[in-house]
Amino acid sequence: MKTLTGTLLALGLMSSASVAGTDFGSKQDAMELTDKIISIIDADGLSAGIEALFDPEQPFATSRMGVNVFAGTVVVGDNREPEMVAADYATTPDLTGALVWPLIDAAADDGADVVLKWYHYDTQEVYDYHCFSQHAANPNYTVMVCR
Repeated sequence: MKTLTGTLLALGLMSSASVAGTDFGSKQDAMELTDKIISIIDADGLSAGIEALFDPEQPFATSRMGVNVFAGTVVVGDNREPEMVAADYATTPDLTGALVWPLIDAAADDGADVVLKWYHYDTQEVYDYHCFSQHAANPNYTVMVCR
């Protein structure tokens, strides 16, 4: 299994990038998934939100969009890249070298998308992900949905 650092370094050498944004869903789709997971977290707690990511009765497990749940700056749930669980996004750069947490946090405050250069979950191709993020009622919990 590749390490995150090795994967990021290898992908940083690639010159072409695909552009996401509508490939996996619209901003509206991302906002709806965000609202749904946040409502679960707000009503039933963080553990319930994490469990919902993999519940076949919920839309997250089958979504082509990446749904990420954070406690502070640490990924505690991820429907597409479970190897990212426990990653601290305060110290994680995207493929441009920019630390991603300040971008995610600012987007959650503004309701705007953040664009993260990352690798495609399945193909490992370099991708520009458009991500919508929002804080839960407990501001220590944040959800980000990337498309």
